[in-house]
Amino acid sequence: MVIVPKKFFLTSGVGRSEDQLFSFELALRDAGVEGANIVPVTSICPPDCVELKRDEGINELGICGKHQGRIVFAVKSQVDIFGAAKRSVVVSSSVAYARPTDKNSFGYFTEYHGRKNAFTMQEKSVHYAKKMIESRGLSVDEDNFGAITASAKTASGEWLVVVALAVLID
Repeated sequence: MVIVPKKFFLTSGVGRSEDQLFSFELALRDAGVEGANIVPVTSICPPDCVELKRDEGINELGICGKHQGRIVFAVKSQVDIFGAAKRSVVVSSSVAYARPTDKNSFGYFTEYHGRKNAFTMQEKSVHYAKKMIESRGLSVDEDNFGAITASAKTASGEWLVVVALAVLID
């Protein structure tokens, strides 16, 4: 069986709780994909893979209705951090994609996360998606790239989970 995604959408979410696992669940709810079993994949964006708006993608998956529990492949960026009492930090997760001008060649999804603000993370994830294309001797299609980033500040005594996903649809 060969699975090649034909569509994808970008989504992100933030979850906070005294429990790490529940924080992850809340982040998936915020991202709108809590009804899916998410399987992480690496970075290839097929040549003909079409980007959908978030709501269109969620509706097409059917994970809020008849296809609850569906196995879904996604490129995932995630930060899990417990808030220290003395200081809070900003953490961000970003997923970007970029495509080459050669429409017969694949593009890339990249994930980037860490203790930086949303702008910096998104800028880095886009930069690396473009850099990966250029490393193959191809030109980047400057009209065909994008990213999504989630960012939040830790609070004392609670877990914070920040996720960004490129969800693939076959």
